[in-house]
Amino acid sequence: LSLLYVGTIFLFRLCFVEFRIPMQASQEVFILDEIVLWMFVVDIVVNFFLSYRDRRNREVLQWRRVVVHYWKGFFWIDLCACIPWTWILSNPTAPEETPNGP
Repeated sequence: LSLLYVGTIFLFRLCFVEFRIPMQASQEVFILDEIVLWMFVVDIVVNFFLSYRDRRNREVLQWRRVVVHYWKGFFWIDLCACIPWTWILSNPTAPEETPNGP
């Protein structure tokens, strides 16, 4: 469900933030954003403790090997999923651009 949200609703909202189109957002939308963000954070933590199957289809349970495998694999994708892009892109301290220059 989190990926469905990120693939649809989040992209829709991101477009409004990026192009500065006014949008009425309810408090529920912001709460949903926070819930989804924290679901991805929890996913990262949990993945450090889940086993995986090696090339010989054996289950690897050693924690150090699991961490290294996750670090070299999907960790970076999961980390990018945890970045709160709406916080970054809706920075109220960013200078406003005018049509005639900065």
